[in-house]
Amino acid sequence: MFLLLIFPSVAQECAYQKPKVHFYMPDENHFFWDNMSRFMQHAANSLGIDLTVKVIPKADRNRFTASIATEKYLLSGTKPDYLISYLWLGGEDRILQVADKLNVPLITLNSNLSDDIIKKTGFPRQKYKNWLAHIEPDDFIAGYQLSKSLLKQQRKVNSAAANIVIVSGSHDSSAHKMRSFGLNANIEQHPEHQILQYIYTDWSADDAEQKSIAVLKRFNDIDVIWAASDNLAYGINRAIKKATPERLTNIILGSIDWSPEVLPLIKKGEVTLSLGGHFLDGSWALVLLFDHFNGFDFIERSELVINTQLSVINKNNVERMQRLINPPEKVKYDFTYLSRCFNNNISDYQFDGRAFFNRSEH
Repeated sequence: MFLLLIFPSVAQECAYQKPKVHFYMPDENHFFWDNMSRFMQHAANSLGIDLTVKVIPKADRNRFTASIATEKYLLSGTKPDYLISYLWLGGEDRILQVADKLNVPLITLNSNLSDDIIKKTGFPRQKYKNWLAHIEPDDFIAGYQLSKSLLKQQRKVNSAAANIVIVSGSHDSSAHKMRSFGLNANIEQHPEHQILQYIYTDWSADDAEQKSIAVLKRFNDIDVIWAASDNLAYGINRAIKKATPERLTNIILGSIDWSPEVLPLIKKGEVTLSLGGHFLDGSWALVLLFDHFNGFDFIERSELVINTQLSVINKNNVERMQRLINPPEKVKYDFTYLSRCFNNNISDYQFDGRAFFNRSEH
């Protein structure tokens, strides 16, 4: 039985103000971002936040014009109390400049702050006063762990060295860059394995499908396909069904994102595993902004660059996680237990996807 996830006994009374938060989403019709915005709405409903989700125009999804589009959007209507935004690789400082120019406090997420980027931007609240914090998954570890898990699974089937195909995202994505670094770090430890081909995509399932069909026809000895996102794995799965359906459960395929659309494929054995939980990063950002608006500055209890760890969904836990990630519409999730406004005695913020869903069952 699935329970309504409300915990009135945990949270204290919070005489809060209701902040207006705008999330400028970098993509649409994409499993990961759809999932993030859906759970952000759960968090907004739980905390009492006026949340608006706006999708950046397709023509502006790049490091050069994303900040221009963001500025136009912020000037087109009532200015929000806060903005949540993605950082485009190579154009990180542009959106931070817009936030300072328009005096809109900002949390950025889902891109990795490398040493080179920090040299340019500084840390949150240093060079750019309205840049409150940054939340990022540990994409290097995710890429490494995905590679390690897939090769471990391959060894259970065949002790020989693996032939690997890599399907990643676009060059202007820090997620692609860091996940690939993690993958390569693991492969370098096991030089007996061979990478047959490295495929770059625009992160869409359609692009992954089209390019994977060509690769599947070219190579008949693929053992493992490492996919940088569930969206890509979904397209690869379609490609296998079209090009070589007899290999559907023979090729070991894994990806990243915990997308509801891929969980049934894990159930059927067509995808081996998915790493994820970081779609909750948008929800964590809302908790921080809610507290900040109500006089509880999270700088006192949190780092300003927050790294979130990813967890595994595989055939052993997929049914349970499927119920939790994609529940009936009437189900409500409680985020108040994470807030200092509702729980002034908490010592620090516990942003952990696995712990959140474990709690949601009880």
